[in-house]
Amino acid sequence: MKIASYVFFDIETTGLPYQERNQTKITELSFVAASRNDLKKAPIGKKPYVSKLILLFNPQRRIHPDSSAITGLTNEMLKNAPIFGDKAGTIISFLNFSLENWIKNDFSFPSDVDPFVSPQISVNTLSPKKRCVKKETVKVKLSFKLTDLYKRLLHKKVAIAHRAEDDCMMLLECVVAEKEFLIWTDKHCKSIHDIKPLVRYG
Repeated sequence: MKIASYVFFDIETTGLPYQERNQTKITELSFVAASRNDLKKAPIGKKPYVSKLILLFNPQRRIHPDSSAITGLTNEMLKNAPIFGDKAGTIISFLNFSLENWIKNDFSFPSDVDPFVSPQISVNTLSPKKRCVKKETVKVKLSFKLTDLYKRLLHKKVAIAHRAEDDCMMLLECVVAEKEFLIWTDKHCKSIHDIKPLVRYG
């Protein structure tokens, strides 16, 4: 299978699940969509044309101080933002539009809202990052944090990190710089129906 469209996805949250008994809620969400052809054609250091969806949410729970320190988002800032459930339709509409070619190939996206009512999805990006980075001639322990990967592949400083849109754009630039990622995802992609949701504790 050859993937036709990619959506780079990042969220900021009220904290880490282990800090909040898996009651963690989303405060910011970003989708950045690009076609495979545009990613392949884009030269290193250049960004292809993309479609974006960026949303802020009132999480309806206290944001952990550590999370606010990292993202800059506070409960006061988000008190008038919509709750996640109110924007589930917007998210589905964006994904259906962005993944139109993918859907036409029978890799259907769920039409119901249930998967999005509280979408805490754990995706392991460490494995493809490790596989796609060219082997170093000197044996050193490499960091695969997004910011370190970005600096290593793009040879550029990171202006802003830990905002959902900026993290998506950094990852997109990393893929443009290391196009082997596209081949890797063809072989290792997973249906959204196979992703286990976060189990919340009372």
